[in-house]
Amino acid sequence: QKVRNFRKKYPNLKTKSSLGPVADRIQDFAKKYDLIALSPRKHRNLAPYFGSVTTKVIRSGDKPVLVLP
Repeated sequence: QKVRNFRKKYPNLKTKSSLGPVADRIQDFAKKYDLIALSPRKHRNLAPYFGSVTTKVIRSGDKPVLVLP
């Protein structure tokens, strides 16, 4: 539902969806772009922190990463 709403709000932006270990796929795909924008999923605990994919992309990449809540 969130993805559909995002696509309706920003129809000119290209989006990719993927399942499984996606950090490496994000890095490979990002070679064509200057910026990576991520929206980490919400965790059930009270402490806000990045998930494993967001953390790996931030630490291993050479592109700027914009993390959106």
